[in-house]
Amino acid sequence: MPIVKQIPFIDVWPLVNTRFFLSHYLGVKPPYDQSNPKYEQAMSSVSPVLDWIAQDKIIIPKMVYKLFKARSDGDDLIIFNDKENEIERFLFPRQSQDERLSLTDFVAADQMDSVAFFVGTTGQGIAPLIQQLNQEAEYVKSHILTSITLASAEGLAQWIHNAINEMKSGKTIRVSFGYPMCPDLSYQKRLFQILKPEKYINVSLSDSFMMSPEASVSAMVIHHPNARYFNIE
Repeated sequence: MPIVKQIPFIDVWPLVNTRFFLSHYLGVKPPYDQSNPKYEQAMSSVSPVLDWIAQDKIIIPKMVYKLFKARSDGDDLIIFNDKENEIERFLFPRQSQDERLSLTDFVAADQMDSVAFFVGTTGQGIAPLIQQLNQEAEYVKSHILTSITLASAEGLAQWIHNAINEMKSGKTIRVSFGYPMCPDLSYQKRLFQILKPEKYINVSLSDSFMMSPEASVSAMVIHHPNARYFNIE
């Protein structure tokens, strides 16, 4: 069985990079301290919304994750159920130069290994609130709530990654489908088939492999002494 949890928002927000949040979502440029009037203005708007979110449980981070048995076969990653029957297979690209790395190089081929998959969300119930705030002309609060929701999803991804690290010691990397090391976004469907986030946390997948609600995250976590991120042209 996968691990299914919901945790307080206050456990997730400290994992968000505040400077990136201010820069990316609110357009605040350095310095990020009281000497910058725009920083002060942004924080005076953000702080009450953070308090409201925490006190009224506006954002409830939810997740499902599991450590699956796995082996590599060339550039294929094979996923097994608890009875060691094959249930899914992923083909990953390999570098054409440099070290000619593939993600499967970090999963054992000659014995049973494991990899983790997860889906998490901070977006449930947020869309109606955004709509209500816009109808009430609370445009700044609406924008800040949207920004916090999206940013906290990344904080949740880090929280889950940390939890998986506690299950399996060693160096790990976190990768998501649709990015260079595993570019096939359609693999989201395979992830959903083995993890079943629709059942456990009510996160669904569209025909174009986008997750709903917005502010949902998914990834695979691989543990290996030499695991590292690399570029694929």
